[in-house]
Parts: sequence; structure tokens; C-alpha cells
Amino acid sequence: MNAKGQAVIDSKCSSTSEADIGEATVVQILRVGDLLTRIGDSKVFGKDLTQAQFNILMILKRHGEEEMSQKDILANCVSTKGNVSIHMTNLTHMGYVRRKTSKVDSRINVITLTAKGRRILAELEPKYVQHLKKITDDLPFKQAETAIKILDRLRGKCEDSLSVADDIAEQ
Repeated sequence: MNAKGQAVIDSKCSSTSEADIGEATVVQILRVGDLLTRIGDSKVFGKDLTQAQFNILMILKRHGEEEMSQKDILANCVSTKGNVSIHMTNLTHMGYVRRKTSKVDSRINVITLTAKGRRILAELEPKYVQHLKKITDDLPFKQAETAIKILDRLRGKCEDSLSVADDIAEQ
């Protein structure tokens, strides 16, 4: 980021009242998330995948060789149930994942990466990581560490809020 861009951010932050700081924080997080998605879609994935599909493949990769349910995938990504279902259908048609009925519970689909899915990740993940490093390479370690802690706290509060909403909806 150039000095002018930083000055704009600093001036916005200094003019934000305490009452508005929470909203301003969330807006900035959403903007950064949207920009990261656009970077992935335009500079890394091209026509191969979308950012959301790549994220699902990465979730499966991190999970290892074991099967994973769509519900478990949903719990680990930023998406809706309907979108995860559509992504699963598309990823299955592209040959990147295999979806089958669970042997334990026939109501559950379990997902695994295919060899083709592992190959596309091996090709695209280094490109994606390279772009992320370009974005974050001048961020001091302590600031990055603080940002991670703050975002993790906000994530936990969001999850707690959803749990309360789910409890209310079930009543």
C-alpha cells in the first residue's frame, strides 16, 4: 500500500467514533475479503476454479485422506448450505472431488479429493500463496499476530451468535 492509501485509512479510522468503530471494522473486513476473492479469481484461478471452490478443495486437503461430510465442509468455510451444495456438484463434475453416500448414515454425502483435485491444488496453491505473500510481506509480525487474534475473537463471537440464533429457531 502506498503512503496516500495508508493516509486515507488513517484518516477514516481517526474520524470514526467509538459508536461506529464496530461497524467500520466489519465493513473493512468484508472489503478485504471481497478483494482477496477478486484477486484469487482474476490472478490465480482464472477459468479453472472460483475462490470458493478452491477454498473447499483446501479444506479437504487439510482434512487429509479421510472422508468429510458436506456439513463439516460448510462448518469450515465462508458459504451457505446451498452454495456448498452447488460447489460440490460443480467440483464433482470437474472431477476434483468424489461424492458418495456414507456407509454409516445413508442421509449423508461424504466427500474426498480425487487425484485430479490434488493435482489442481498442487498447481494453484503455490500461485495463490505467492499473491498472499505479496500482499502481506510488509506487515510487521506483531501487527499480523494482533490481527489474527482480533479476527479469531470476532469469528468466535459470530459463531456464538449463530449458535444462539440456531437455539432460538429450534424452539
